[in-house]
Amino acid sequence: PPMNLMDCSLEAVDGHLYANTGGANGGVAISLGSTALDELAAHNVDLSGAFRLGIRPEHIAVSTDGDAVSSIAAQVFFSEWLGMERLLMLAEPGGEAHWITALVRSEHSIREGEEIRITLDPNHVVIFDAADGRAVSTGAQEQG
Repeated sequence: PPMNLMDCSLEAVDGHLYANTGGANGGVAISLGSTALDELAAHNVDLSGAFRLGIRPEHIAVSTDGDAVSSIAAQVFFSEWLGMERLLMLAEPGGEAHWITALVRSEHSIREGEEIRITLDPNHVVIFDAADGRAVSTGAQEQG
Protein backbone atom coordinates (compact mmCIF):
# COMPACT_ATOMS: atom_id res chain seq x y z
CA PRO A 1 0.00 0.00 0.00
CA PRO A 2 1.15 3.59 -0.61
CA MET A 3 2.23 6.04 2.06
CA ASN A 4 -0.56 7.59 4.12
CA LEU A 5 -0.63 11.38 3.74
CA MET A 6 -2.66 13.58 6.09
CA ASP A 7 -3.00 17.34 6.15
CA CYS A 8 -1.98 18.61 9.55
CA SER A 9 -0.86 21.52 11.65
CA LEU A 10 2.11 21.25 14.01
CA GLU A 11 2.39 22.33 17.61
CA ALA A 12 5.23 22.18 20.12
CA VAL A 13 4.12 21.39 23.69
CA ASP A 14 6.60 20.83 26.53
CA GLY A 15 9.43 19.88 24.18
CA HIS A 16 7.36 17.45 22.10
CA LEU A 17 5.94 17.86 18.61
CA TYR A 18 2.26 17.13 17.92
CA ALA A 19 0.54 16.92 14.56
CA ASN A 20 -3.17 17.72 14.54
CA THR A 21 -5.00 16.26 11.56
CA GLY A 22 -7.95 18.64 12.00
CA GLY A 23 -10.37 16.15 10.41
CA ALA A 24 -14.12 16.28 10.07
CA ASN A 25 -14.64 15.09 13.64
CA GLY A 26 -12.28 17.59 15.26
CA GLY A 27 -9.13 15.81 14.18
CA VAL A 28 -6.60 13.67 15.94
CA ALA A 29 -3.52 14.89 17.81
CA ILE A 30 -0.55 12.64 17.04
CA SER A 31 2.51 12.72 19.28
CA LEU A 32 5.73 12.77 17.25
CA GLY A 33 8.09 13.15 20.21
CA SER A 34 11.09 15.41 20.67
CA THR A 35 13.35 14.15 17.84
CA ALA A 36 11.10 15.57 15.11
CA LEU A 37 10.85 18.88 16.99
CA ASP A 38 14.64 19.07 17.27
CA GLU A 39 15.00 18.36 13.55
CA LEU A 40 12.50 21.07 12.60
CA ALA A 41 14.22 23.57 14.92
CA ALA A 42 17.63 22.73 13.38
CA HIS A 43 16.22 23.60 9.95
CA ASN A 44 14.42 26.74 11.21
CA VAL A 45 11.01 25.45 10.12
CA ASP A 46 8.14 27.80 11.03
CA LEU A 47 5.50 25.66 12.77
CA SER A 48 2.69 28.04 11.80
CA GLY A 49 2.59 26.75 8.20
CA ALA A 50 0.50 24.00 6.63
CA PHE A 51 2.00 20.51 6.60
CA ARG A 52 1.31 16.95 5.51
CA LEU A 53 2.21 14.00 7.69
CA GLY A 54 3.34 10.88 5.85
CA ILE A 55 3.70 7.36 7.22
CA ARG A 56 3.81 4.00 5.51
CA PRO A 57 1.16 1.43 6.53
CA GLU A 58 3.77 -1.01 7.87
CA HIS A 59 4.91 1.59 10.44
CA ILE A 60 1.51 1.67 12.14
CA ALA A 61 0.82 -0.82 14.93
CA VAL A 62 -2.25 -1.90 16.83
CA SER A 63 -1.85 -0.72 20.41
CA THR A 64 -2.34 -3.54 22.87
CA ASP A 65 -1.29 -1.75 26.06
CA GLY A 66 -4.20 0.68 26.15
CA ASP A 67 -1.88 3.68 26.49
CA ALA A 68 -4.25 6.51 25.55
CA VAL A 69 -1.42 9.06 25.63
CA SER A 70 0.64 7.66 22.76
CA SER A 71 -2.09 5.78 20.89
CA ILE A 72 -4.86 7.03 18.62
CA ALA A 73 -8.44 5.80 18.42
CA ALA A 74 -9.57 4.58 15.00
CA GLN A 75 -12.67 2.90 13.58
CA VAL A 76 -12.09 -0.17 11.36
CA PHE A 77 -14.17 -0.07 8.20
CA PHE A 78 -12.22 -2.71 6.24
CA SER A 79 -10.09 -5.62 7.45
CA GLU A 80 -8.45 -8.22 5.20
CA TRP A 81 -6.34 -11.13 6.38
CA LEU A 82 -3.27 -11.58 4.13
CA GLY A 83 -1.61 -14.53 5.86
CA MET A 84 1.19 -13.11 8.01
CA GLU A 85 -0.32 -9.61 7.87
CA ARG A 86 -3.69 -7.91 8.04
CA LEU A 87 -4.62 -4.88 5.94
CA LEU A 88 -6.76 -2.35 7.81
CA MET A 89 -8.52 0.67 6.40
CA LEU A 90 -9.41 3.00 9.24
CA ALA A 91 -11.60 6.04 9.78
CA GLU A 92 -11.34 8.68 12.47
CA PRO A 93 -13.57 7.80 15.44
CA GLY A 94 -17.16 8.54 14.46
CA GLY A 95 -16.11 9.10 10.85
CA GLU A 96 -17.14 7.20 7.77
CA ALA A 97 -14.42 8.16 5.30
CA HIS A 98 -11.09 6.39 4.80
CA TRP A 99 -8.48 8.14 6.91
CA ILE A 100 -5.45 5.87 7.21
CA THR A 101 -4.30 2.42 6.06
CA ALA A 102 -2.34 0.08 8.33
CA LEU A 103 -0.56 -3.18 7.60
CA VAL A 104 -0.30 -5.05 10.91
CA ARG A 105 0.63 -8.54 12.13
CA SER A 106 -2.21 -10.97 11.50
CA GLU A 107 -2.17 -12.17 15.11
CA HIS A 108 -4.70 -9.42 15.79
CA SER A 109 -8.29 -10.53 15.23
CA ILE A 110 -9.90 -7.30 14.08
CA ARG A 111 -13.37 -6.96 12.62
CA GLU A 112 -15.04 -4.27 10.57
CA GLY A 113 -16.88 -1.78 12.77
CA GLU A 114 -14.54 -2.32 15.70
CA GLU A 115 -12.85 0.65 17.39
CA ILE A 116 -9.15 0.05 18.01
CA ARG A 117 -6.15 2.07 19.13
CA ILE A 118 -3.11 2.46 16.90
CA THR A 119 0.36 3.92 17.27
CA LEU A 120 2.49 5.56 14.60
CA ASP A 121 6.22 4.92 14.80
CA PRO A 122 7.62 8.49 15.11
CA ASN A 123 10.95 7.28 13.69
CA HIS A 124 9.21 6.70 10.37
CA VAL A 125 6.98 9.76 10.16
CA VAL A 126 7.87 12.20 7.38
CA ILE A 127 6.61 15.76 7.57
CA PHE A 128 6.15 17.60 4.28
CA ASP A 129 5.62 21.31 3.65
CA ALA A 130 2.10 21.43 2.18
CA ALA A 131 2.95 24.38 -0.07
CA ASP A 132 5.85 22.86 -2.01
CA GLY A 133 5.85 19.16 -1.04
CA ARG A 134 9.39 19.34 0.38
CA ALA A 135 10.21 16.98 3.25
CA VAL A 136 11.04 19.13 6.29
CA SER A 137 11.46 16.27 8.78
CA THR A 138 12.27 12.63 8.20
CA GLY A 139 12.28 11.33 11.76
CA ALA A 140 15.18 8.98 12.41
CA GLN A 141 15.16 7.45 8.92
CA GLU A 142 18.40 9.11 7.87
CA GLN A 143 20.19 8.52 11.16
CA GLY A 144 22.44 5.59 12.07
